[in-house]
Amino acid sequence: MSASRAALRLRRSQPSALALVLLAGLALWLAWGCPSPCATVVGQDSTTYLYMAELGTPYQLLTNVRTPGYPLFLRGLLPLCPDRSCVPFVHRLLVALAVAGLWLGLTRWGLSGWTALVAAGPVLFSPLVQQWSPLVMTDVPAAALAVGAVALLLAAVARPGHWTWLALGALVAATWLVRPAYLFLVPLVPLAGVGLAWLRGGSGSGEGKPARWRALGVLALVTLGPFLAYSALRWIVAGHFAAASFGGFNAIGIAASLINDRTVATLPAEDRPLAEEIQRRRKRAGLAPIRRGSRMALWWQQYTPNVWDVAVPAVQAQVVADHGIEKPGAPQNSWVHVEMNRRLSRLSLRLLAQRKGLYGRWLAYGWRHALASTWARPEVRWPAVALAVGVVLTLLRRRQAALRPALALPALATAYYLAAMTLVLLVEPAVSRYLWAAEILLPGFLLAGVVEVGKAVVAHRALPAA
Repeated sequence: MSASRAALRLRRSQPSALALVLLAGLALWLAWGCPSPCATVVGQDSTTYLYMAELGTPYQLLTNVRTPGYPLFLRGLLPLCPDRSCVPFVHRLLVALAVAGLWLGLTRWGLSGWTALVAAGPVLFSPLVQQWSPLVMTDVPAAALAVGAVALLLAAVARPGHWTWLALGALVAATWLVRPAYLFLVPLVPLAGVGLAWLRGGSGSGEGKPARWRALGVLALVTLGPFLAYSALRWIVAGHFAAASFGGFNAIGIAASLINDRTVATLPAEDRPLAEEIQRRRKRAGLAPIRRGSRMALWWQQYTPNVWDVAVPAVQAQVVADHGIEKPGAPQNSWVHVEMNRRLSRLSLRLLAQRKGLYGRWLAYGWRHALASTWARPEVRWPAVALAVGVVLTLLRRRQAALRPALALPALATAYYLAAMTLVLLVEPAVSRYLWAAEILLPGFLLAGVVEVGKAVVAHRALPAA
């Protein structure tokens, strides 16, 4: 056998060998993490999902405050483990499959097998995966589905195809059906797809623009279409056009702290009774109104009591009284959640519109906290610093054109982070579980960017200057 033929065979065998290494590593990761450290944990929010998994009818699934994805997932596990003991393992299995899919997507994108491993591997060790896998909650499976969607997005940009596009749309829909906090993927995927195509395409000449616009249209269709269809179905069944009837439950956690005598007096008559009841309950709970000089940390501390100790009991009592309902928790009365959410949403929007300046402070404080917390993580900070140094060296050597493909993955991870945190901070504090979910791609994709920029720096003499 000639030396050239042997070398070619060796190069062809490397991806298969790396795939075996990856699969072995994922198997060890699963065996190491479960079952002993992964005893199933049922939290306060878990009860809703378990109830819907065991008793939920199609009508209840469409009118509940939760999307139906995770209850259906739990229902599918009942034959395997009626006691829910396998939930942590299945959560981690989904993450392992997502990492394997991400590795394949990255290699299809054009990375070497080892660089793809560097980019995908850190997902396994995300704090979200490590700490939340045992819980009967949506966080880990939704994150796994989102990582899989990113893998398909990379594959779709690198090698467009109808089946890849359809699979991407289905995976994005599955993600937000499990956890609505991932609705940011609906606009992000089409925009990121066009951005990735531009970064990958080099010169960005006019010949590529029609293709990119077609890709934008296709990606928008496959991601936005399922959302519009499902929301329309909920509007027909539940009278609410959205993925779930939960936005008001979130927003009132911010808005309830803005209620005082002046804001109550300026509200329309339809909202005033609920605002007055919330104000009374907040006073009994010892929660002071937030003013211009109030500490923002105090506002964050009031968020959860505002929702579950004050606003939800208040609006439920109002809806029950208005409609003469004897058993508000009965299955046939699941529409009550929709009505509660409608009233909380309307009141929240009017309160926030009245106090725009304070709401702006909420957003600014949230962003400052989120960015500082993310920068404090060494696995994010040091790759980001190394990447910045590599970019400067590349520019000094006049290799600007090489930066486009090299920066594609860091740009995608950053866009993912910013989109995820934007949706969170509009209605919630930036607590760790949301930060970890938004940061899940940053460590690996930044490291991959360092590797790719490093290659451009090292190879600058062998390549023509831009």
